[in-house]
Amino acid sequence: MEYPYVIKLAVHHDCWSNPTEKVPDLSLRVFGISCEEQTAYGITKMTGTNEEKKRFYDAVRNHPYTLETKKKTNDCFFIRIKRDTAFYTKLIENNYIPENIVNIQDGIETEKLFGFSKKALMNSLNKIKEEREIKIVSVQPFAGYELTSKEQELLNLAIKRGYYELPRKTYIIDLANELDLKKSTIADRLRRIEKKIIQEYYSKN
Repeated sequence: MEYPYVIKLAVHHDCWSNPTEKVPDLSLRVFGISCEEQTAYGITKMTGTNEEKKRFYDAVRNHPYTLETKKKTNDCFFIRIKRDTAFYTKLIENNYIPENIVNIQDGIETEKLFGFSKKALMNSLNKIKEEREIKIVSVQPFAGYELTSKEQELLNLAIKRGYYELPRKTYIIDLANELDLKKSTIADRLRRIEKKIIQEYYSKN
């Protein structure tokens, strides 16, 4: 089965990123990014001291790219900005889309992009590198929650054999025997898989 690729990037933009350089100890997450032709929207959550949050919010509100902000809580605010299309347009042309959660700290955005062609993505990123600083953190097949190939194989088998059904139709020892591995190895891998899935779930809720 072919899975999409997930590419993790560290990139500097001129919109959300710039104000975080003024408050380097503050971190920011941007949720639910939505784009129109000329503008982009997002809900942002700040992590830092109250003084850092105030300085950052003031910097964002006065940024030339910012069209509108609405403070919702001490930690969160709505933002509408002028859309910088250079980065995402070239990616979308190659059928890549960004995850709708972006982490930003000290002027650097860390984000994930999804698509089916690694070659097309790398070609488009090489073009974009001529215009802005981009660091590729990782490139790997996306098999669900960024599992390793062995973890994905085990999860597929566990689901197929009914390990997660109620009542269970198979047990760790059965999976271990089928894969010719120790029971402790299977138990450890399942815990790692479940931890990744749980962490991914709570990171988005």
